[in-house]
Amino acid sequence: MQYKKLLKKLNLLYFLNTIYGLYSWLVLTFVFLILLVLLIILPYKKIRRKLTSLAARVFLFLSGTSIDFISKHRLPDEQCVVVANHSSYLDGIILKAILPAKFTFLIKAEMSEVPLIGLMLKLIGSEFVKRENSLEKNRTMRHLFKSANSGDSLAVFPEGTFSQQPGLKRFHSGAFAAAKKANIPVIPVVIIGARKKLSSGMWLPIMGNISINICDPIKAAEFEKTKDILNISRKLMLNILDEPDLGKNNE
Repeated sequence: MQYKKLLKKLNLLYFLNTIYGLYSWLVLTFVFLILLVLLIILPYKKIRRKLTSLAARVFLFLSGTSIDFISKHRLPDEQCVVVANHSSYLDGIILKAILPAKFTFLIKAEMSEVPLIGLMLKLIGSEFVKRENSLEKNRTMRHLFKSANSGDSLAVFPEGTFSQQPGLKRFHSGAFAAAKKANIPVIPVVIIGARKKLSSGMWLPIMGNISINICDPIKAAEFEKTKDILNISRKLMLNILDEPDLGKNNE
């Protein structure tokens, strides 16, 4: 009898999550298409970025996804580099929703080739990162230094990719090196709940909310080596995530 009740509840939950997932994709498609048209029309990058942040917040609201800030820290007004864990297709939308328009997002180069999405990312001034070889890495570093020195704040997922497996992957060092060279603080941001909601291998998002933990700024000027900034960022994020360290042999 208990087994049948449990099975019934599971079937109901599956049905509700399926309906929710389909609805969420419809909302995202609708919001995205309207956003893309407006981005093409609007002339200034700053306005396009503000509109994209608004669109991200509208999507999260319409999809019933609330964001709970579980730390008392707030992003500084000064230029900085935000580094966040990467566990879901939703991470970019979440960061875009909570960060000011001044942030330039660093995104893997493959995304620039995705129809419509690549166009949107270009219109808001994203920087595309290639790491295939030393030449591409050096070119990426020059772009990062240029963005940092121009006064832009940077937002990056230093893991570069994500999977269903819980844990914090190896960090790429580019964003930390840019922070060190430009002498600007690094702000680790931990996103909790996104992997469960929509991770690799999932076609439909499920119901659930997101928690955000903004860590204390790490002042790049206080460290001699880029690797030290990277390692302390990882340590702070791992302590909050309570997930395995999958990048112990970090670069």
